[in-house]
Amino acid sequence: MAGAAPVDVGELMAGQLMKAAQVVEEQLDAEINRLENMDEDELEVLRQKRMAAMKKQQAKKQVWFGLVQELWPSPLEILVQA
Repeated sequence: MAGAAPVDVGELMAGQLMKAAQVVEEQLDAEINRLENMDEDELEVLRQKRMAAMKKQQAKKQVWFGLVQELWPSPLEILVQA
């Protein structure tokens, strides 16, 4: 390997990071373009999906809240029992 040019790892990493950033930027641009060009029907589908996800998340919170209340009594209950 005598005579071979030294490899600058920093430059290689910078080049790879730049390529990765360009790919991500292209993907984001495509997604922004898709969202900007949605029609009313597509927006309504998106709204319905988001509402369903929010309702599901709220139901999970209610279950957890119920479990917490079962496991730990409220401070008022502690005072009444004392």
